[in-house]
Amino acid sequence: CGASLISPRFLATAYHCFYNSDLKINFDNDCSIPGTCYAVIREHDLTKEEVGQRNISIILIHSPSGDSDLALAELEYPVELDKKAQLVRYAEERLSVGDLVWSLGWGMTRVGTYPEVLLKVRLRVSAVDLEGDLTSTEVGNANGIPMDPCSGDSGGPLLAERNGELLLYATLFGGGYNYRANITKGYGEWNSLAPHKDWIQEILNLAGA
Repeated sequence: CGASLISPRFLATAYHCFYNSDLKINFDNDCSIPGTCYAVIREHDLTKEEVGQRNISIILIHSPSGDSDLALAELEYPVELDKKAQLVRYAEERLSVGDLVWSLGWGMTRVGTYPEVLLKVRLRVSAVDLEGDLTSTEVGNANGIPMDPCSGDSGGPLLAERNGELLLYATLFGGGYNYRANITKGYGEWNSLAPHKDWIQEILNLAGA
């Protein structure tokens, strides 16, 4: 799963990365021993000699009320910000149909294969649920090849540029590229942050983040 650093101690990600009965994941049980669940902060290019990887324990998962798959993962201690790790500001408004956006991730590109360089793909918003949490994106194409989020990209960012700044609008819920069948599974679906902006700020304020 991927995530985005919205404060030195909080990652915006997907709830199902930590609580998923199908995959037998239960954060409360599986992460009860300190150091067993952690965030990995690393370079965008794993082929470099100096990876600079840092592991930071995840101590708590916060989720908003309702059916949203959005989650905030609270870290044991703050990330030391440098050129390898910088905050992304989350957007307080929703995207619009037709907006161009970026998706990034380390998910599988084919069975058993993960990329050595952080991948990104340009997508377009196809639908926005104004009454709920989800934003959908169309399948992107590069030289006629379908490009989409992949298995393992859950929780990763959906970014859009506003006034020269990339803002975080959503985290990946599902859909996208099926690496087993080498086909897309339809539009990607994303957990919008805007409906939960007050809740997000409340969590950050309570933690002093």
